[in-house]
Amino acid sequence: MSNIKSVKSYVRVALFLLFIFSIVVFLDRYKTHLNSIYENGHNIKTELEANVQGGIEAVKYLNATAHLILDNKEYMRLKFAPLVEEYNAKGNYTADKVFDKSVAYEDKANISGYGGLKKDKATLQEMEMSFYLIRYFKLIKEQNRDYAWVYYYSNKDFITLYPFVESKDFALLPEYKNKPLMRYATPEINPKKELFFTPLYVDNGGLGLMVTIGLPLYDKETFLGVTELDITLE
Repeated sequence: MSNIKSVKSYVRVALFLLFIFSIVVFLDRYKTHLNSIYENGHNIKTELEANVQGGIEAVKYLNATAHLILDNKEYMRLKFAPLVEEYNAKGNYTADKVFDKSVAYEDKANISGYGGLKKDKATLQEMEMSFYLIRYFKLIKEQNRDYAWVYYYSNKDFITLYPFVESKDFALLPEYKNKPLMRYATPEINPKKELFFTPLYVDNGGLGLMVTIGLPLYDKETFLGVTELDITLE
């Protein structure tokens, strides 16, 4: 009888030790799992910080380049803006080809606007400036796969967007002007002309969650629009 009790005691002790061992193994594996999660999160954080810092520098560079172009606007030939004329139907316009047919597909960008194409010299010069920026849009986009869109958004209700999107898939809408990507650039909201970040939002182009970095563009004291870059967070 005592032998049976002894065996039961040994079994209980063995089960208890096995239970403790299982807990130790579980905690060790859980710790490894947590470390993996932490390391992955740290890597994502590091990559995101690098993307954001690179995006800030890119937007500043675009803005400075736009200023340089505007400072020499008397040399503009205004040859690009007329290319949107044929798309000026019902007051809205979108041009899929802002250059001639010899330009490669990856070098194209879109121009989209509403309210009719304004033909005053200042607007045409601003539009021309945005076309000159396209080559820099492309360079910035090639730097980082997480830079979704690079563009210039004018307060005169047009946008020049890179990379290329078919006109049937994108058009600038009046309600965009009340969104942070333009509203945060305006003198009323941003009188100090500072670089800004929008809140997180879901991209209308289907690229998921993203944030926009923008910097207002002025010609002397006249607010023109904003140079911007979208970073996808997917």
